[in-house]
Amino acid sequence: VVARGYLSAPMKHIFDEPGDHELGDVFLEPAVIVEGWVRDASGRPLAGARVRRIEREGDGMVEMLDQIGFSSILELATTDDDGRFEMPHEKEGEIVLLAEHDDILPARYEGPTKRGGDVLQDIVVIAQRAGKITGTIAGYPRGRVRGIVAAAAIDPSKDSTNKKGMSALMSARISPAGEHTAKIDPNGSFTIGGLAPGASYE
Repeated sequence: VVARGYLSAPMKHIFDEPGDHELGDVFLEPAVIVEGWVRDASGRPLAGARVRRIEREGDGMVEMLDQIGFSSILELATTDDDGRFEMPHEKEGEIVLLAEHDDILPARYEGPTKRGGDVLQDIVVIAQRAGKITGTIAGYPRGRVRGIVAAAAIDPSKDSTNKKGMSALMSARISPAGEHTAKIDPNGSFTIGGLAPGASYE
């Protein structure tokens, strides 16, 4: 059962026999509604950014699922053309958000503690624009779609996007050549985004 402003309620019932069945009442707990925008330092809205709630010490399970390609099962909000997002089913407590996009460095927002039924609105996540590396793989087999390019920081201390803990372990396992990756297009071109401006990569 999913309703805006309430926590989602999974429900399972086994029907042993055909016919009408009374399931009874479903009681939903009030949730926190989170509304806001993602913008860069110049105030320009960022469309297509992914926004998710994280724990203060990092959310290892969420990071792991995202890294191995199962981000579709996560509750991620995506900003619209105006950079706006809404998260209508959040648990009460401290609100810590992370906004991610290839055009920005990961940006955090830490909000006040909220109780179920409250609305945290008009928040703005300010993100720094990121660098990109674009190029073409010479001699890349035409039509192949499974290639990946990876970038590793030559001086990791200058790369503010470096992951830690569980996320770092998963990145190393999935992409030993570097934590920043991009798929190679069938024509051999690629774009690696989300890079720290001023840092050097190989």
